[in-house]
Amino acid sequence: MIAEDIHHRGTVFKDLDCLFSTNEFNIALSQSRKNSSPSLDQISYAMLFALLTKYKELFLNLFNRFLEKPNNSGFRSVSLLLCAFKIFEKIVYLRLQWLVESQAILPQE
Repeated sequence: MIAEDIHHRGTVFKDLDCLFSTNEFNIALSQSRKNSSPSLDQISYAMLFALLTKYKELFLNLFNRFLEKPNNSGFRSVSLLLCAFKIFEKIVYLRLQWLVESQAILPQE
């Protein structure tokens, strides 16, 4: 039983290392406020909502490039700012939330 649990958790943690999906990007974007003011970079959520699908995919590819491990070093650089970073952060949050809830990692208190 313990070996099965370890194998199952290993599979789940492996799933966390995969690239972000378009669905995850769209969910994170839909949970953002369209009418918030742009930050210093002048990119607003309204602008991100208005992007054509092919440009949203390019944006998502940018996020996924930050997850790549250069030369298997284990180091992942992140240097996005403001609204763009908030979307990236939301995607990571949603994935971690799924992990915690699906694997009952935290106690129910």
